[in-house]
Amino acid sequence: MRAAFRGEPEGSACRVRRASLNALGQSLVIVPASCRIALPAVAPRFAATPMAQERFDAPSGDAIRAESPFGRVADPAWEEKTG
Repeated sequence: MRAAFRGEPEGSACRVRRASLNALGQSLVIVPASCRIALPAVAPRFAATPMAQERFDAPSGDAIRAESPFGRVADPAWEEKTG
């Protein structure tokens, strides 16, 4: 979710999208929280797409994967593989 809070020269559209989803998630949690219902949200920093593959193959790829508690990046085809 770092992209929602940092100004960086690349990917401004992505950052706007992430910031809006973060705000939506924070707003949606208010009513259920009063009933002791938690609404966890997952916001991966990277997804395994051809556009990002160069970063994963670089020496910093392991550090990118290590940012996730799962030790990996999001897989956009996950639903196809598990559904």
